[in-house]
Amino acid sequence: MDKRLLSPDRAILDVILRWEDGVKLVSADPMRFLLTGRNHWGQVFQNFIECHLDGEPEDGPPPRFVLFKLGPTVWKVSPSLYTPNSVHGYLTFVGVPDPAPWESRADTD
Repeated sequence: MDKRLLSPDRAILDVILRWEDGVKLVSADPMRFLLTGRNHWGQVFQNFIECHLDGEPEDGPPPRFVLFKLGPTVWKVSPSLYTPNSVHGYLTFVGVPDPAPWESRADTD
C-alpha cells in the first residue's frame, strides 16, 4: 500500500523533537508548547499542547498529555497527537538536559 495515498490522520508518524539550548519555559506544569510541522501530504499543521508531569494520560476530548521519561535525555508525550484530517503522531523529545528544565523548575516552584 502506498502510504502517500492515506489521509493525513491515517498515516501514523513518529515525531522526534530535538531539544535546543535556550528554550525558555513559561510554566513547568503543565508545560505548554506549540508544535508546527508538515504531514506526509505537505500540509502545515499546528497544535497547542499542554503536557502534565504527573497523572494518567487521557485521549479526551480534550486529550490530557503527560510527559514520561524513557531514559537519559529522552522524554515521550502520551497519548499520541491526533487531529482529524491533519496529523496523527507520537511525540518524543531527545537531547533534553539532565535534569530536564521542567524537573528543576517544578522542584523550586
